[in-house]
Amino acid sequence: MVRVFIDENGDNVMSLQESVSDIPVYAFDAMFHRIGAVLTQKGVATFQVPVMPGQMYYFDIPYLGLTAFVNSPRDTSATEPIFVDFRLKPFVQPVMLP
Repeated sequence: MVRVFIDENGDNVMSLQESVSDIPVYAFDAMFHRIGAVLTQKGVATFQVPVMPGQMYYFDIPYLGLTAFVNSPRDTSATEPIFVDFRLKPFVQPVMLP
């Protein structure tokens, strides 16, 4: 599961008002073969791909220039999902002076 949010309050936790929707997120395997492409919905993108033990995965948000490498657990009995958080800094609006 990939979460994309603007961390306005600096608590490192995504709340609904901080979520970023309709941003494409791409998932790649260790050989950089694309294994999924999903748009975020309320800040969350979920991929349904088989997770191989100890495998490295690469997540990319090209329009924001964000990437993340994640290794899956080496334990073959683990069925826990892989979580990736992309925390964006709050945008600073330019000050318009007359």
